[in-house]
Amino acid sequence: MSKEIYVMIKGEKVVLGNVNSKKQFTFREDIDMSIVSKKTMERLEDMYEIYKPKHNMNKPPIGLKPKKYHSLERLNEVRSAIVRYVMYDDKLPIPVEWIEEYNELIRNNDRRK
Repeated sequence: MSKEIYVMIKGEKVVLGNVNSKKQFTFREDIDMSIVSKKTMERLEDMYEIYKPKHNMNKPPIGLKPKKYHSLERLNEVRSAIVRYVMYDDKLPIPVEWIEEYNELIRNNDRRK
């Protein structure tokens, strides 16, 4: 018989893995090891014999989204804001900062292609 071990991560209860009757703890296969804090690992190691999932052992933590995708998302946000503004009232002037940012994002995006 095994018992599930939970931790709180960003206010959410997450199942890390299971402990069997021999006090052996096994991480769930889908756990991203980068979310497990050093303190949590130390506590687990004090109480149990640990078995980590093999496929996540060398997996680095999630890094940054490439800048290209960030600028494309921002470009879409600016476009959407302009469209919402025009749809609300086509006589409202669009803020100059939005137009300037839109043009800058278009120029930068064209350079990356």
